[in-house]
Amino acid sequence: MVHNKFSKFYLKTPDERLKIISKNLNNNNLIHFYRPNKNFDNKYVDELSENVFSYFPLPLSVIPNFIVNNHSYIVPIVTEEKGVVAGASIGAKLCSSTGGFKVKHDSPIMTGQIFLRPNKIISKKIIKEIIKNKKNYLNKLNNISKTILKDGKKIDDMGINKIKTKKGIRILVELDIFVNNSAGANTTMQVCEICSPFFEELLNSKALLKLQKNLALKRLVKSKAIWAKEELENNIYGISAKKLIENILELQEFAKVNIERACTHNKGIMNGIDGVAVATGNDWRILESGIHAFAIRKGKYSPLTNYKLDKNKNLVGEIELPLVIGIVGGSIDNNPFAQKSLNILGVKSALELADILASVGLAQNFAALRQMALSGMLAGDIKLEKTKYKH
Repeated sequence: MVHNKFSKFYLKTPDERLKIISKNLNNNNLIHFYRPNKNFDNKYVDELSENVFSYFPLPLSVIPNFIVNNHSYIVPIVTEEKGVVAGASIGAKLCSSTGGFKVKHDSPIMTGQIFLRPNKIISKKIIKEIIKNKKNYLNKLNNISKTILKDGKKIDDMGINKIKTKKGIRILVELDIFVNNSAGANTTMQVCEICSPFFEELLNSKALLKLQKNLALKRLVKSKAIWAKEELENNIYGISAKKLIENILELQEFAKVNIERACTHNKGIMNGIDGVAVATGNDWRILESGIHAFAIRKGKYSPLTNYKLDKNKNLVGEIELPLVIGIVGGSIDNNPFAQKSLNILGVKSALELADILASVGLAQNFAALRQMALSGMLAGDIKLEKTKYKH
């Protein structure tokens, strides 16, 4: 029988796991590399994941003087790409004279899905009867979920539909949950789990899936900014503001008709959004999946931003996207670095944080388009540090 050096590895402490890895690779240098400070407390890191033996550091930067809805923020961002921080800073700086970013948002609603396979045919009459008595059912469901739905959370609405699949007719129940200041993915999943037996009995069905929707279409955020032509005139490349704006608008149109370009266009937006999400302890993966799905909602993958001229020939930029974001719950509560980032931001709600994320995405996208319209990205990355727009 072969001895398994990693037997019950998940039960070990981070220090014990590191010693096992080091011994298995016959490399004691790993211990010195990953434990330069023997007093480092791995406990909180160990609580965030499985099989943890150390942590992976990334630069934590800030974007200062970032104006959203007339409030100036210091925005923490985690990224190893310095051009992202410089770009977002420039984007914010150049629209500050016109008031920065103006944002509107939906309520923090997450939708959960309970997908059921009926044991017998479910008539339309039964479904109509359930919808007719929806208020009573919502009261029952909130009562069932009362141990989960705390801090103002509640099931706000529900829908039920028949779905035709290759396997036959199935039933889809969707629960809209007000998740308040949490991202809400775990809450939504737990509510679906605890409510599924109710629907199994009600519909004489078997629940096959009880999960949140990552495409949060009822949690949209819209940010808008105006870049005055006078601000765009002052650049080190000698291009007029009129020509610069023309180039930006043309690049935007290119992204609309070319999927490959739209993909790169949106990746730049996510550079900023993901960085702030990581800094605040949020799940950037759920953001990526939902936002990219949103970009293809009309049947073709498209840019998330749009640019146009206002009546004064200034450049107006807009972004709309779903943002599953929170300031409490999940790993945020267990991560002191996330807590400190939220303290630096000074946000009081998940909606306020969502407003900032959308605006950082727009600022980053504008800066990327501006740089390409001026001189190209490579030259821009080299020169960004030298511009007068650095704070």
